Amino acid sequence: MRCIAALALVALLAACAPPARDILGDQNDAGAAGLDAVASAPPQRDTSALRSAIEGAIGSFDGHASIWVSDPARPGPLFAANADEQLLSASLYKLGILVHAETLIDQAKLRPTDALEGTDLTVEDALEAMIVSSDNDAALALWSKFGPASVNASLRKERIPGLLLAEDDGDNVATARGVGTLFTRLALRRLVSPAASDRMIARLSRVENRDRLPAKLPDGTRVAHKTGDLDAVVHDAGIVFTPAGPRVVVVLTWDAGVDQANELIARVARTVYDDATR
Repeated sequence: MRCIAALALVALLAACAPPARDILGDQNDAGAAGLDAVASAPPQRDTSALRSAIEGAIGSFDGHASIWVSDPARPGPLFAANADEQLLSASLYKLGILVHAETLIDQAKLRPTDALEGTDLTVEDALEAMIVSSDNDAALALWSKFGPASVNASLRKERIPGLLLAEDDGDNVATARGVGTLFTRLALRRLVSPAASDRMIARLSRVENRDRLPAKLPDGTRVAHKTGDLDAVVHDAGIVFTPAGPRVVVVLTWDAGVDQANELIARVARTVYDDATR
């Protein structure tokens, strides 16, 4: 993992933001219902207060962070810092396994009731344990069934950059842009299919770890997210459902204490929530 000495913040955001097709895919594949109805995006809004508040949170953080914040109804990020920094993914690699499993289920090549060889788990049991409680044994059983190359192929098909499972002796890696792209497509119900997206959002909304993105949000706020921990790596990424619509929040951190990393992640999520509802 390549660490950087300082955070490259807002000055280059407009230049670095990818076009809408890179993040959302072909606009013509949007359905007429729900979040897919994004043909006419709302007018651009002033994001200077949001940027300033997140910069302040980063400035008091004694570690490193890679951040992506977006409104799925708008092209590009609302905020991005070090969004293409390739980091150890920790348990965020499980998102890739989830996407691949849902792809196979959608194609009728896999059934949730199928048994996983060598375990007493069904596919549904393993997916639930892998996501909701981040169970590593369940993830390993699914990894063994699918293989990392197949998972990576599904991620490429879904146009999700920067989230890769190791196919040899390397590391599982992720970027904030890649994970943000995954959750943006999910919020738009364009990840695999609308039905598969709904299933993934429901499962990710049941994640038991609540000490990061959800920690400072108003009671009852729905968050569909996935955490990750590995040595000095502490991550959380997902969709925060605000009264003004969903917001994608990805905060990947390294070289900081767990409590401080949790505080930064929770603070960014609350900042995004407050900005969406002001």
